[in-house]
Amino acid sequence: MLARRPKTPGAAKLQTILRGDVHVTLSRLESRFLELLREEGLPLPVTNNVAGTHRVDCRWPDHRLTSSSTATRTTTPATPGSRTAAASGRPAPVADDLRRYTYGDVFDTPRLMLAELRALLTP
Repeated sequence: MLARRPKTPGAAKLQTILRGDVHVTLSRLESRFLELLREEGLPLPVTNNVAGTHRVDCRWPDHRLTSSSTATRTTTPATPGSRTAAASGRPAPVADDLRRYTYGDVFDTPRLMLAELRALLTP
């Protein structure tokens, strides 16, 4: 539809969303997660985008890291002492390391989650 009507009102904005240039959030949890990443100066992920055959909450393609707040995907084994929660279900998209963070991780104890992400996302 966008190819047929590229000048339609809102088309340019929709193009930026589809390219991943806009961080689309679908919940208060995702919005707060991105806010914490910004506050810490951590790289921002692509949000709510397709990776492989799945739509994922947050993905850092260059780091092969995916973060999810749902319990429908399997994880790579967590490092000892990490806040990663194992999930069951489909494989992680494109063989990424999958980290699952809960509402409590984001709102109640973000320090541990941010320390883990800092270690995974910074050289």
